[in-house]
Amino acid sequence: MGQSNYEEFLKAADAAARKVHSSNAKHQVINHVWSSEKNKYVKVKRYRAKSAMTRHEEREFFGHPFTFKKNVLSINRGRTTLLFDKNNQLCDILPFEDETKDFLDAHRGQPYQFFVND
Repeated sequence: MGQSNYEEFLKAADAAARKVHSSNAKHQVINHVWSSEKNKYVKVKRYRAKSAMTRHEEREFFGHPFTFKKNVLSINRGRTTLLFDKNNQLCDILPFEDETKDFLDAHRGQPYQFFVND
């Protein structure tokens, strides 16, 4: 396999990266409306009507904040606390000292059930 020349590829990639095209036309509707001044139909562009409520409007309409309730699993053992992630696996330990660091390194990722039965 010979040596590859990527200059053309790099030029094409650079040109594609520089090309920026943003258009709001896809969000607009074109209607043909009769204009009495011009005595013909004229194109009129307008944005589409909203068909759904935004999240903020839903929260206001339904009257409750949809707050997220965080359920952090933890086990207190003396002066150390074992913290578990959303998959119920050991992820952190408090306070973070040398001996607790060694324990965390040895048991990180183990399920919550292993520590409850001890």
